[in-house]
Amino acid sequence: MSLLKAKAMAKINLTLDVTGRRDDGYHDIESVMQSVTLGDIVSLSAFDGGSDITVSCFGRSCGEENTAYMAAREFMRISGKKLSVRIEIEKQIPQAAGLGGGSADAAAVLVMLDEVYGPVDRGELYRAALNVGADVPFCISGGTALVKGIGGSVTQLEPAGEHHVVIVKSGEKHSTGRMYSMIDNMEDSSTCFTRNFIREYGSVGFLSAAKYSGNIFSRLYAGYESSTEKMHSFSPVMVSLSGAGPCIYGIFDSERAARACFEYYKFRDEEAYICKTCPHGVVLL
Repeated sequence: MSLLKAKAMAKINLTLDVTGRRDDGYHDIESVMQSVTLGDIVSLSAFDGGSDITVSCFGRSCGEENTAYMAAREFMRISGKKLSVRIEIEKQIPQAAGLGGGSADAAAVLVMLDEVYGPVDRGELYRAALNVGADVPFCISGGTALVKGIGGSVTQLEPAGEHHVVIVKSGEKHSTGRMYSMIDNMEDSSTCFTRNFIREYGSVGFLSAAKYSGNIFSRLYAGYESSTEKMHSFSPVMVSLSGAGPCIYGIFDSERAARACFEYYKFRDEEAYICKTCPHGVVLL
């Protein structure tokens, strides 16, 4: 029997551009993604033999549609192992928030199983990750990375360093599929946040590149400007939307400013989190 535990880190999108719609209906993106220390705790026990998988979260059993379940099934497929796997998830990352919580959990399962029953071929591991979800390959590697296509192209960048982050879940969003459909129907959805960010990041670093941050999906939220106006008043180096929303975030080079921003939102009973950027997607505990 193998017993493992890991912290699965959330991600934020420093940039996000939709570069096209593929023939299979999926969309290509270009994005700079960043891991943050807001994370779920994923516990896993595995036994040789059998092929049953159980996942529990918030004390409730989860079905085959759960990303952690799918990750365990994918690992058995690529490794050829027959395993009985038990997974328990302590959620801290808000769900349906654009922070990759489900993807982070799946990445943790793949990393833990590979730690004990691998190593499997790295390319196979990443292809299995992509079968589970578009953000799972990035969540395996974590840190600061350029992500292209439907999520399978992950290029590590120089680490952004440690910065304070305040995340606020502001409202609700449509399904991700509906959000991409709305992008398709926009009169002009061409943006180049990622290319501009990468150019500046490579020459003068993160703080200077921050002014090029941006997310095409922010244009779909009528109240986006008003929801970020107060966060700007705390002088962050960057404010943007993560994923397809609805979470907005600010990155600060001052802990005091980040703490003041966080306290402002918490005082108003808004769903807010404070954390830091970090260089890993999954940390074994």
